[in-house]
Amino acid sequence: MQQTSFDNWVRRRFVYLHEIHCLSLPRLMPAKLVVRQIQGRVTEWRQIIECPDDRTLRLVTAAMTRDRLSYSLRTKARTGWWVKHLAPANKASLTYNLFWRAVHATAGMGVAIITPFGWFRTAFDAVRRITR
Repeated sequence: MQQTSFDNWVRRRFVYLHEIHCLSLPRLMPAKLVVRQIQGRVTEWRQIIECPDDRTLRLVTAAMTRDRLSYSLRTKARTGWWVKHLAPANKASLTYNLFWRAVHATAGMGVAIITPFGWFRTAFDAVRRITR
C-alpha cells in the first residue's frame, strides 16, 4: 500500500532505531546517545552507537566523516508495544488505517445514539396504546 509522507515521518521518528558500528568513537558526539561495547566475539567493529532520531544520526555521521573514521550504518525496528500499531507487518498505511477507524467509530456512534431512540419511541408508543 502507498505510504504517505506522514507514514514515513512516523516510522522514522517512532519505529526505526539507527545503529552505527565503528572501531573508535569520534571526538565530539551529541549527548543523547547510547554507546555499547562489543565483547566476547571477534568482529570487525568494537562499538555500537544507537541514534534515536535522524538529526542525531546526521550529527554523528558528520563527526565520524570529519574525523575520518570508518563506520557501518544499520537500521532496525525498535522493540516496543507501539511498533506493531505504527508500522504493521503487512506494510499498511497508518493514515489509511486511522481514516477507516475514524469512519467506523463515527458510524458506530451514530448507530449507538440513534437506535435506542427508535426503540424507545416504539416501546413508548406500545405502552401508551395499551394504557388507553
